[in-house]
Amino acid sequence: MSANEYHIGDFVYIEEDPGQPYLIRKIEELQKVSNEIGTVVKVTCLYRRRDIPIDLLKLADNVKTAPKCFLLSSSKKHQIDTSAKNEAADSAEEVKDDPLKVDEQSKQQFGGLPLGAENLSLEDLHCLQQHELFMSRQLQTLPAKNIRGKCCVVFLSDIDTPEMYIKNDDQYFYSLIYDKTDETLMSDKRTVSIGAEHQAIIDEPNIVVLKKLTEERKRKGFANIEDEPKPKKSPPSILNVPVLPNGRETLIFHPHHNLSDSEIDQFLILSKAVGTFARAFDVPSVTKIPTLHVAAAAASRDTTQFHAMSLLHQSGYNIGKASQYLVPSVRLYKNATDHILDSPSPLLCKDELEYWSPAEAHIFAEALEKCNKDFNEIRQYYLPWKSEKDIVEYYYMYKTSDQYAKFRKSKKDSLTRGNLKRVYILPYNKPSSSIITDLSSVNGSEKIISSIPCESCNSNESSNWFNWGPLEKNMRLCQICWDQWKKRGGLKRPHESERYRFEPYNCSIKPTTNDLLTHQRPRPSNSVSIFGINGQNGGVFIPPIATPCLLCPSSNISIKHLNRADKLFYYRSTILNKLARKLSTKALFDSKKFARNPFKKINTKAVMDNFFDRDPFSIVHVIRKTYENVNKIVSPSFIELIAKHCRSCLPASTGC
Repeated sequence: MSANEYHIGDFVYIEEDPGQPYLIRKIEELQKVSNEIGTVVKVTCLYRRRDIPIDLLKLADNVKTAPKCFLLSSSKKHQIDTSAKNEAADSAEEVKDDPLKVDEQSKQQFGGLPLGAENLSLEDLHCLQQHELFMSRQLQTLPAKNIRGKCCVVFLSDIDTPEMYIKNDDQYFYSLIYDKTDETLMSDKRTVSIGAEHQAIIDEPNIVVLKKLTEERKRKGFANIEDEPKPKKSPPSILNVPVLPNGRETLIFHPHHNLSDSEIDQFLILSKAVGTFARAFDVPSVTKIPTLHVAAAAASRDTTQFHAMSLLHQSGYNIGKASQYLVPSVRLYKNATDHILDSPSPLLCKDELEYWSPAEAHIFAEALEKCNKDFNEIRQYYLPWKSEKDIVEYYYMYKTSDQYAKFRKSKKDSLTRGNLKRVYILPYNKPSSSIITDLSSVNGSEKIISSIPCESCNSNESSNWFNWGPLEKNMRLCQICWDQWKKRGGLKRPHESERYRFEPYNCSIKPTTNDLLTHQRPRPSNSVSIFGINGQNGGVFIPPIATPCLLCPSSNISIKHLNRADKLFYYRSTILNKLARKLSTKALFDSKKFARNPFKKINTKAVMDNFFDRDPFSIVHVIRKTYENVNKIVSPSFIELIAKHCRSCLPASTGC
């Protein structure tokens, strides 16, 4: 097989943006559209860690990979080696959970990685995480010319080791399925639920149930339920025919008779022969069934066999008497229907497939294609003269016919028309738009020396150099690291602009005069990759931003979210707003009343005016009674701020 030949089921690299890493996709369909567009591929999307939202990625990392014996046990005390437990049963000590060890294990996040990842160095662990993918059910249609090579993606097994993926750039693994629409992660491994925690909990019988069971045992003469004998199976006989409740069911055949299977088969063949002969006398059947073998096939359908077995039952399982019923002169057996003729002629049994005319069958085929299996709609708009029972019965008969097989084949051919089994794509040799062309080689050698080292390997020599990251930072990658970054989506070493393990971004913001009003610490955020999520930021570095708080309900402040529009946030009120609400009257601000009417507008201007009309001494007094850290809040700058806004006169010596 050629390296440039791609088949259905292959995992491939696809390039959508020359400045972004390759997309990893699985080929589902290959279709030739036209000469202008060429070949397109329908692919299943696989996502890297950089494409997963931060909150979901933290959950995936916290999944603990425990041994199987741990998973099968529901107790908190696990014993790994059962053989060692049996040998040292007398001297074994109970293992108690150490809170320090549990805390240390919770900090290590190796969920979804091969066993042994906890023993790797930081660089190897960083490299291993670049080989982790997340499968999805999302499909895409992309041009086949964007394929840049093959790769191998497997489901993570218990026997896989980290070295299997670190040493091979084209080897990837996955263990979770990512739903981009709902933003959820679920396991793709279906396991057998064994253990006490998976068993149903059966309640103990109460006094009433125990009393009834005791009375039942006494009535039958048994002391315990275990002493009851098993019911004996009686051999089939015509004397033990089952009795059915009246008005609910009608018995038309039972196996409790003296006939052998060969005798029943002979009678069924006789009934089929009579049915073939009867179709020669039926004028509608002659026009629709022109040949003998088609008539024999129609006579061999299930309806003929059902009527034949019903005749056996009505004749008391006497084959001689049942054979006379095949050519009746009058209505001889009780369950006669319209399918049996009154005149002395061979018994003719038809089903819905023969009763329907070719025109009705054609209408039903069109209705089935448009309405699918909505039989009520088919009857309402296409076949109103037919009952829904007849339509349903004809549908199941129609599925066994050659017409339905031809219809399915034509429909399948129309869907797969233009589909290909494989496609050959020429190697892509065009230079990347990120390549740096203003560098020259030294002394005519193939190696180009750059004054700026590679961001991945810190090398200064390479055959080609590529721009990486925002242009203002002037970062570069060598040829080898560029190829690895395009495939793996990450550098060899952890970089400040790459995100695989999300840690809180610690940013220090100098306090300003506005901080006296907001009194809010910057909320920890996460650094976003310089290439954004799914390559949407266009190589612009987005620094972490502190979400502004809401000063008052009437303030117009827009809050931007980095990842999603429904990201979790909260409003933190300022000290002045808290004091204003606390010192206001119930006529202006009643918290219980506004809690019952959340959409009622609050007159914040009146609340703040009432606060600023107060004496500053009373404000400071309330602060001393309310807050513990008074020295941090009641500072000279804070008193000056209150004095500036309060309309009352503040003395020179506050005495605070």
